[in-house]
Amino acid sequence: MEVTNTLNLPRNIEKIYVPDSIDALRVLYDKLKSENISVSISSTGNNWGYGCASPVSNNGVHISLKALNKIIDFESEHGLVTVEPGVTYGMLSDYLISKGDEWIAPVHGGGPDCSVVGNALERGYGLTPNADHFAAVTHLEAILKDGSYYQGNLTKIGQARLDKLFKYGIGPYLDGIFTQSGVGIVTQMTIKLAPKPKYIEMFLFILESNKDLEACVEVIKELKKTIGSTLGGINLVNQERVLSMLIKYPEEKIKSGEILSSAELQELGKTFSIPSWTIVGGMYGEKSMVKVTKKILKKKFRKIKKRSVFYNSSNKKYFRLLSKFFPKVFNLDIKSFVEKMDGVYNILNGRPDRVALNLAYLKNLTKPNHVKLNPTDDNCGLIWYAPLVEMKPAVVSEYCQFIEESCRKFEYNSFITLTTVDDICFDSTIPILFNKDSAKDSKKAIDLYDYLLAEGAKRGFYPYRLNIKTQSELTFDNQFLLPNKVDENRYK
Repeated sequence: MEVTNTLNLPRNIEKIYVPDSIDALRVLYDKLKSENISVSISSTGNNWGYGCASPVSNNGVHISLKALNKIIDFESEHGLVTVEPGVTYGMLSDYLISKGDEWIAPVHGGGPDCSVVGNALERGYGLTPNADHFAAVTHLEAILKDGSYYQGNLTKIGQARLDKLFKYGIGPYLDGIFTQSGVGIVTQMTIKLAPKPKYIEMFLFILESNKDLEACVEVIKELKKTIGSTLGGINLVNQERVLSMLIKYPEEKIKSGEILSSAELQELGKTFSIPSWTIVGGMYGEKSMVKVTKKILKKKFRKIKKRSVFYNSSNKKYFRLLSKFFPKVFNLDIKSFVEKMDGVYNILNGRPDRVALNLAYLKNLTKPNHVKLNPTDDNCGLIWYAPLVEMKPAVVSEYCQFIEESCRKFEYNSFITLTTVDDICFDSTIPILFNKDSAKDSKKAIDLYDYLLAEGAKRGFYPYRLNIKTQSELTFDNQFLLPNKVDENRYK
């Protein structure tokens, strides 16, 4: 049986199992282990751009955990929720709304169908207050490779409640070895949620020139270092990446493999009023606190931003009215712009949105079903290159130049996003988009990824997260923590 993915690197497996309970999973795994059958794992399988539900290597059987989708426990007093690996961001968000809407689901831009547990195990991140998703994990349980069951030390001595309240327990802290590894199958996870603030406001700053990039990085670093939790994650997005979410890629260029030329990009930038760089982020807290933070942001960005937009629960109705009565102004698609703003605002509120997922369809000849987007099922070509970039102005400039030159070398457009991890590093995401129906385009995409991986490493840029191709090629010295051949690909 062939399993497909957005990397166009199909894998062959013997069978797919979908257990519907943790007990059924344990029985199944014991049986497969006794028969010495190789096993790979996925949670929801929506790990687009990294491997989807495909295992690292061929053969063996696959276990999908998508039917393990129970929200086991929720404590509204502390904001602690315990979930199985099949629980998606959409499920969790809907559940929290039904329970009073007092807590924020730690979502990312992948949409409502991705696994909460899987993304935390991949050390994923987002723009909400609990930006580091694994940092919010207080407890997990897992089936180990030998079939035994892993629990924290506090649980083992009869203090299961304390085990969920205190992340590190007692004795050695071992939960971290389940991230980005094949050590075991995580069956449940407890997450500390961020409280829903009384007020949330999104900001959008426009940089007119690339010359402002280094000054912008300096400001972002200072703000992340000094302001604190009122300021959420910040995205720094280049013109080509913003345009990729707004335009329809010319069909003839998809078929021919051509890129958008500099002249075409310049014209599109004028048409859609998209500048060199766009800064997007959120502010959380009491309205008075957000007001102070907003004042600081305006002051710090005053000399480098061309213009700004602030979007909140009070003024978004006016944006919607504007888009209703004036859907287009001087060729600017106001309606589309407001829809994108609304989608990002939903994400900042902990409500997953598909606004960013449309990117995967840019070079897909099949029109997406916007109600149910699934890049794997819809034959999208997507590979993520997601390196860490030190938060220094000169380093960021060097990195962006490296990406632009590399993409031109392989005849690709450079879609760059830089997202704050903290006040030390950005994580950058570069989507390598291609037409899977073209063997030439598919090979070129993989060649570009391999080049970025190798050349980026020489310059001090390396991904925080690896796809199934790279996992199969790397070896590590520490065999206990990171085996040579990682069978599980559960990071969804």
